[in-house]
Amino acid sequence: MKIELNSGREIFLDSIYQDHTYGGLLAGYPNKEMNERYIKSAMEIALEKMNAEVTYLVPPSLLEMEIDERARREYKDAIRIPYITCYGQFESSVIKGDDMNHASWLTIVWYQDDFALPIDESVLEHIKTIDWDNVAEGYEF
Repeated sequence: MKIELNSGREIFLDSIYQDHTYGGLLAGYPNKEMNERYIKSAMEIALEKMNAEVTYLVPPSLLEMEIDERARREYKDAIRIPYITCYGQFESSVIKGDDMNHASWLTIVWYQDDFALPIDESVLEHIKTIDWDNVAEGYEF
């Protein structure tokens, strides 16, 4: 998959890993603090599973939970992020001014309610705004 950033740079999805955001949640409903822990964990997983040195987070949307009134009384602060956590390794040409490397790459973490592909349109629009030369890392072939 090719994406043209707003800067005109083309990036290519090299690999993708996806998982259920709340796969380990056995009881109750997510809240702000729990979501923050899940996001922090996702960033650590990105470093490990994608063998990444640099990661970028597309901030997830906070969404109301659809729960019945009885549960709502108990879980007043229930709020969720999208159900699928996506880890994509993107590659592109060399970073401007980098004479030591041949190309560049960046692992991007994002959330959406369905498995990719396609990438959710709002996420795609955010990815297009990334300042690649300042956040990606160069590498040699």
